Amino acid sequence: MTRLRAQGISLQFGEKPTLDDVSFDLEVGEFATLIGPNGSGKSTLLKGVAGILSLQGRGASGQVRLGERDFLALDPRARARAVAYVGAELRADFPLTAMETVSLGRICHGAGSLSPLSSLDEELIRQAMERCLCWELRDRDIATL
Repeated sequence: MTRLRAQGISLQFGEKPTLDDVSFDLEVGEFATLIGPNGSGKSTLLKGVAGILSLQGRGASGQVRLGERDFLALDPRARARAVAYVGAELRADFPLTAMETVSLGRICHGAGSLSPLSSLDEELIRQAMERCLCWELRDRDIATL
């Protein structure tokens, strides 16, 4: 079963299309890489798929499905539980370790920024960082990565 399916993603800013009818499928556990020059639409595609940029309105179209559900029709909290977008422009005005940064993704699951993480949260963060081959970087300040 396809976990994430993006179909016909098109986004236009001004007169020139940034994305024109882009589609892809990602299966559970599958990794994909977007490559291209600066300004080619990589971040724009990810923001559209994550629901950060609207795919409705003038110069925008497309559909994103998560399993059998219309992903973009979900409320923002439900979308945040399923997909996290962290852009290259991530900056913190105070020191954060890589692990603390990843733990921010648990807030939408009830882990508050002022309350300690549960053992389940800690285990899921460790698993995610191990899957991404960055567990050994957990104590590094993100500004140094």
